[in-house]
Amino acid sequence: MIDEIKKLDKVLEKEIDYNTITTSNSITGDKDHIYPKLKQSFKTSTTIDIIVSFLMESGVKLLLQDLKEALNRGVKIRILTGNYLKITQPQALYLLKSELKDKVDLRFYNNTNKSFHPKAYISSIEWNYRFLKSTAPNDFKVFYDTFEDLFNNHSLIITDEVLKDYSKQWTRPNIYKDIEKEESKEDNGIYDETVNYEDIDYKNGKYDDKQLEEALMLNKRGEVILNHYLKYNSKRAIGFCTSRHHAEYMAKVFNENNIPSAAVYSGEKGEYSEERNIALSKLTSGEVKVIFSVYMFNEGLDVPAIDMVMFLRPTQSPTIFLQQLGING
Repeated sequence: MIDEIKKLDKVLEKEIDYNTITTSNSITGDKDHIYPKLKQSFKTSTTIDIIVSFLMESGVKLLLQDLKEALNRGVKIRILTGNYLKITQPQALYLLKSELKDKVDLRFYNNTNKSFHPKAYISSIEWNYRFLKSTAPNDFKVFYDTFEDLFNNHSLIITDEVLKDYSKQWTRPNIYKDIEKEESKEDNGIYDETVNYEDIDYKNGKYDDKQLEEALMLNKRGEVILNHYLKYNSKRAIGFCTSRHHAEYMAKVFNENNIPSAAVYSGEKGEYSEERNIALSKLTSGEVKVIFSVYMFNEGLDVPAIDMVMFLRPTQSPTIFLQQLGING
């Protein structure tokens, strides 16, 4: 897990131009990100208090190594987050607890009579403002006293039992489905209704691998994907799959319909599998029209000729989603 986090951190380091980081306290996003400023603050902090309306696994991964380094220096860390509408991802909480153990005081806001929506985003164009205790003592005191009240008097400690109960209740919020449908319309994408994810067991923030694989390998779904692929007259495409069997299945469907395709994944090889570099070479030359991949092209791939990206599995991480989306442009 730590190697994965460091790898992600290196990707983000490349994406952020640290020469453009200003000393201004006004943070507007775009080329002036809050992420590097958080990293800088964590390196010199003696205590860290975080209050956010929800936690996502991708965000936790971004800051996890910095939090570990702070803990190693003896820094006290408290995190208060929300469970309203079940938007906080259980896997984000499990990641914090598994990596940081009981060294971090992790709590849910627990007042049902009041809304809870403090927030700070680490992407896009989002506005934040930073102030220091040394230069704005009155403002700092207001925020600090409010945090102390919320944390000590209106919170629930996220014990293993609390997290287990929350995970049992957690389902992917329905609002995501509406967003996906609208985004599909706007981006000429296809909203897949052949799979009902609510019928697939979801534990500890993850779908059951076997059930997910079976649901994604329905003949009806393979036909839907093939028919939509044919609509767009694609020359070179890449499809992201959930498992080796899923990638092999999709390559089989396409090859049987006269569309040369390859499956790229690690481990034991199958009928349609190719080594990563060989598959890319064939895709570039046109010998292969589609590559079906399993976690092999999430980042670091630059093939301008790709004109279609197919997301054939649920992608829980927004970071990975954006990396995959950026492959074709």
